[in-house]
Amino acid sequence: MARVSAPLFSLDASGTVANAIVFSKWRGRQYVRRHARPKNPRSAGQIGIRAAMKFLAQAYTDNKGDIDTNFADPSKSANVSFFNAYVAYNIRRWRQAHGVSIEYPATESANSITITQGLTAGQRNIIVSVTASATTLLWAIAIYRSTATITTVNWNNCIAIIPVTDGAAHLYTDAPLVAGTYHYRAAAINNTGKIGTACADASATSTT
Repeated sequence: MARVSAPLFSLDASGTVANAIVFSKWRGRQYVRRHARPKNPRSAGQIGIRAAMKFLAQAYTDNKGDIDTNFADPSKSANVSFFNAYVAYNIRRWRQAHGVSIEYPATESANSITITQGLTAGQRNIIVSVTASATTLLWAIAIYRSTATITTVNWNNCIAIIPVTDGAAHLYTDAPLVAGTYHYRAAAINNTGKIGTACADASATSTT
């Protein structure tokens, strides 16, 4: 059911009408869209995009001034907020197998940062410990997972992007998991949008 505070299609309609159209507000702007449910909200592609979206939202909070400056031109040309321009640009890059970036356009400067990875299995979870070899331009570490050996890392086998700016060990808990064996790789992303070489494939087995 949609809730309105003015005539429909007007000021502040919000909610779903007949499971067909959705009225809502985003960053102060009203919008309407077709109501759609993903066929598989836990598919690899859905998880990969959500991982990027979560990271981009957090990184924007931490780097708002720089991002607003860098994305002023695309924001103006598309008549959208700095945040929307930054997210749209980076999700497009992510789906094209490029790293997310604070820059516009991303310069993809060389990334020689390597990642050391450790795994600790538990009940329906696996803890991934990742450590970067250097901190120059380091912005994030992407963690990739599969039920088979990972020969190639890509956005659609990424489960998380962790904000990282130092060389300390960072932990990511992958849960809840169905009991079984899972393979992981990790790679550094620098703030120019370059993904470094992923660490070697390693596996661990979660229990019930």
